[in-house]
Amino acid sequence: MLAKHAFYYFISHGLPALISFASIAIFTRLLTPEEYGVYALIFAIAGLINAVVFEWLKFSLIRYYPKHKEDPSFLETVKLSFVGLVLTSTVVGLIFYLTFERLTFTYVVLCLVLSWSQSWYGIHLSLLRAQLNPKAYGYLSFSRVALGLAFSTSLILIGLNEIGLLIGMIAAFWLTLLVPTLRVWKAKPNVTQLDRNMLKGFVKYGFPLSITFLLTVVIHNSDRLIIEYLLTTSDTGLYSVTYDLTQQTIYTFMMVINLAAFPIAIKALEEQGEVAAYTQVKKNTSLIFLIAIPAALGVIILSSNFVYLFLGAEFREQAMMLIPYIAIAAVLRGFKIYCVDIVFHLKQESSLQVIPVVGAAIVNIALNFLLIPFYG
Repeated sequence: MLAKHAFYYFISHGLPALISFASIAIFTRLLTPEEYGVYALIFAIAGLINAVVFEWLKFSLIRYYPKHKEDPSFLETVKLSFVGLVLTSTVVGLIFYLTFERLTFTYVVLCLVLSWSQSWYGIHLSLLRAQLNPKAYGYLSFSRVALGLAFSTSLILIGLNEIGLLIGMIAAFWLTLLVPTLRVWKAKPNVTQLDRNMLKGFVKYGFPLSITFLLTVVIHNSDRLIIEYLLTTSDTGLYSVTYDLTQQTIYTFMMVINLAAFPIAIKALEEQGEVAAYTQVKKNTSLIFLIAIPAALGVIILSSNFVYLFLGAEFREQAMMLIPYIAIAAVLRGFKIYCVDIVFHLKQESSLQVIPVVGAAIVNIALNFLLIPFYG
C-alpha cells in the first residue's frame, strides 16, 4: 500500500513541483531581488500566522479522522473552529495595524488573507490525506499551482509586481477550493453541531504540536526577517529564492513519502496496535533516506546547471554559494519532521517535542544575529 500511495503522491506533488520550479524561473526574471524580497517577507509572516493560529487544527484532523469519520459533527467542528480562528486573527491584525504606524494596510490585508488561504487549503488537503485519497489531493495541488502561475504572471506583467504575485496566489487558492468547500464542508456553518469535547481533544493534541511547528517555522523563516532587519530587502529576496528552490527540490521527495506513509501508520495503530504502527514507521524512515540523500547530492553536484536553468541573472551568483548549505539543512529538517516527530504523533505525546525545538530556535536566532553581519 505504501508504494502505491507514494507513487500517487509523487505524481500529485511532482507535477505541481515542476510548475513551482517554472514559477521561480519566471518570477525571478520578471521581478527584481527587492520585489521578490517583499513577497518573501509577506509569505514568511503569513507562514508564522498559519503556524500560530491554524496548524493545530490540521494536525488534529489527520490524527482523529479515522476515529470520528462517521460522526457528522467532526468536520463541522473543524470548520467552525477555522471560522472562529479567522475572526480572532482579523481582530489581532487590526490591533497590530493600529498600533504600529509603519505597517502598510495593503500588506497587512494580503498577509492575513494569504494565511487564511494557506490554512484552509492545508486543512482540506489534510482531509484528503486522512481519507487516503491521493488522486483528489493531486488534482487540487496541480490546479492550485497552475492557476497561481497563470494569475500571478498576468498580474505582474500588467505592472502590479510583487502585489500581483500575492493576489494571484490568493485567487488560485480560493478558485481551487470553491467546489470542495461547497460540496464537502458546506458553505453555511451549523453551530449546533459543534462538539466541545471533541474540540478540547483537538486542542490537547494539536496545541503542543502547533508550538513545535511554530518554532520550526521560526527556525526556517526567521532568517528572512533577520536579513531584512540587518541587511536589505534585496538580500532577503536573493536568499529566499535560493532557499525555496533548494529546499523544495529535496523536501518534496521526503514529503511525498510522508504524505503516503503517515496515514497508513495511523491506520495501523488504530486497527493493529503500536507494534504494527512502529514497524510501518521503520519502513517509512528507510524509504525517506533512500530518496533524500541521493536527491541532496544531486542538487549539490549539479548546482551550477540548476541555478542557470531556474534563476534570473541577478539571483545566480548568491545562489551558487548558498545551495550546498541549504541542501544539507533540508535533509536534516526532513529527518526531524518525518522520522523523529512521527513517533511522538503516534504516541500522542506531542508536548515532549517542544523542549528540543525551543533550544534549536534560540540557537538559530542567536547565530543569525551573530553571523549575518559578518558573512551576509
